Formats: sequence, C-alpha cells, structure tokens
Amino acid sequence: MDKINENGKKVILIVDDSLVIRKTLKNFLGNRAYDVHTVENGKEFFKYIKTGRPHIIILDKMLPDGDGFDILNYIKMNIELNNIPVILFTTQDDYDNELAGLKLGAEMFLSKSVKMEELELCIRKILIKQDKLIKIKENVNRLSREIDEKDNTIMKESKRSNILNEQLNQMSYDLINVLLKTLEVRDPYTKKHSESVSQLSEVISQEMKLTPERVQNIKIAGYFHDIGKIGIPDNILNSTKMLSRDERITIEKHPIIGAEILETVNSLKHLAEMVKHHHENFDGSGYPDNLTGEKIPLESRIIRVADFFDALSTDRVYRPAYSYEQSLDMMKKRIGTFFDKKVFNIFLKLIEKSVK
Repeated sequence: MDKINENGKKVILIVDDSLVIRKTLKNFLGNRAYDVHTVENGKEFFKYIKTGRPHIIILDKMLPDGDGFDILNYIKMNIELNNIPVILFTTQDDYDNELAGLKLGAEMFLSKSVKMEELELCIRKILIKQDKLIKIKENVNRLSREIDEKDNTIMKESKRSNILNEQLNQMSYDLINVLLKTLEVRDPYTKKHSESVSQLSEVISQEMKLTPERVQNIKIAGYFHDIGKIGIPDNILNSTKMLSRDERITIEKHPIIGAEILETVNSLKHLAEMVKHHHENFDGSGYPDNLTGEKIPLESRIIRVADFFDALSTDRVYRPAYSYEQSLDMMKKRIGTFFDKKVFNIFLKLIEKSVK
C-alpha cells in the first residue's frame, strides 16, 4: 500500500475510460479528503501500478483495450498487489458478471448510477476494514518474529528438548488468543464456539486413530477456524436477520481471510489449508473452492462436522439452539452431500456414546 500522502490523505485510483466519470469522481472524492488518481485504460493502469500503490481501486468492468476482469485477476494474482481492495464499477446490471467479479476477489460490484454519497460510504467502510486487517497482520508478524527468535534461542539451549516443544506450543496458543480476543470483542459467541469445535475435532481425530501430531494440528485449526471473521463487518457478523445475497458473499470470504492470516505466521502456516476449506461440502457445493470428496483435506472435513454440529446445538444471535436430537437429524440428511460419511459416522458414535 502507498503510505498516506503528505497531506494525510489516502490514495484512490480510478480506472475508467469515461472522462466525465473520472472528473466527477475525482472532484467529489477529492473534496472528501482523498488523493484521487485517474487512468483511462488498461495500458495506463499497468504503467501506473509499476510504482503506484493506491489504498483502493475503482475499476471499470469494460475498458477500451480489454476487460476489467483481466486487470482484477492480475491484481489478485500479484503478491504485491492482492491486498488492495477493488470496487468494480459498471453500467451493466448482470448477476453472473457480479458473481464472477466477486469470486475473482473484488470487494463489491457497484452500478455507475450509484449515488456519490453511497459510494463514499462504501469506500470508507472498506478502508476501515483494511486498516483493521493491516493492524492485525502487523501484530501477527510481530508475534511471529518473537516466536522465531524464541525458537532459535531455545534450539541453541535445549537441542530440541521437550522444553522447546512446550514453549513453542505455548507461544502459538498465545498468538491464537491475541487474535481471537480481537474477534471476541466484536462477536462474543466466537470464543465458546471455537473452543467447542476445537475439542470435538480433537476427539473425532483421535477416534480415527490419526497421529498425535495430526490430532494436535486439527485441534489448533479447529480453535482457529473462524479467525477470518475479523475481516467481516459488524453489521453482517452480528446480524439477527437472514443475510442478503451480497452479505452472504461477504461472510463467505472469512475462510480465505483466515488462511491469509495464518500464512503470515511461520509456526501456523501449515494450518492455513485446513482453515481455508472448513466450509467445503463433500458434494462440491461448499466454498470457497467448491472442492469435492477427498480433494477436501481430511482435517477440514473433520472440522466441518464439528463446526456444523456446534453451530446447530448452541444459541445464535438469530435463533435459539436446537436440541442434540434435532441437530443430529438435520445433519444425517446431509451425509454424503455436506459431510464425509466416514467422518460423520465416527462423530455420531461419539455423540451417542456421550449422551448414554
């Protein structure tokens, strides 16, 4: 990202072939404490982005020298650019195009007929969320460096003794707790849910006779599975109403956000794929990648069952808890579609044993 410019303004890049739109947005947003840069086509964008790092990009879907989706894909595939939020701006009202853009990583899809005040509000919300994520990643990186430094120190002193494992495990949990407590402030349900999913995932994996190391990884990933909700706006995270289509698309980004956070922590990055795929369904109807069957990591399939059961059997902001019997009945109907039959049957045996 660009540093905030010398006037304390955040940088917005407008990519649009319409001179009227570029001038309108530049004048409006420029008068609202933003430093607005404009380019009119893909060629100018690529020239600008060699050195420029805006805080947010407003991108026209249709450009004279190419498709805005090509630029969006370039941004999201480039490790130096993929954290820059992109708003797709278009005259087209096309659900398929909107969905495709959001899947490519756009933050939102707005019509060019949108009111300027509404556009500014969207920009402000995106930048607030981005600032929160940057601060979280800074904290994660700092704690990760401390873990690495501690790792090196202990390695020298103990030659990979039990002390090493105990201290590094404790530091990893400390890091998890720092991040989860950030989320708990916004969503008090998270802590209890994370603990329950972690414990149930651990028990299932033990019953499956997985190695102790793998069981430990599943336990930590289960505890950490919803950390990506840090990047979800409060009004969606704590909504008491049925989510709209756009809100559902937003909340479905949390596994990706969670995986990205874990990727920044050397001692936890091996858990990223487990967290990223904990909402995949066995039949491919889940998210974010529509994986099917055994293409879904086993760890994620285990967490999927534990997460679903705890979500059903505990109170939520939008409904009271279902009974164990009701929860299990609903889950049995989803064997082979949502859940791996092998994992579910082991889970079911454990639950039935626990209530006898």
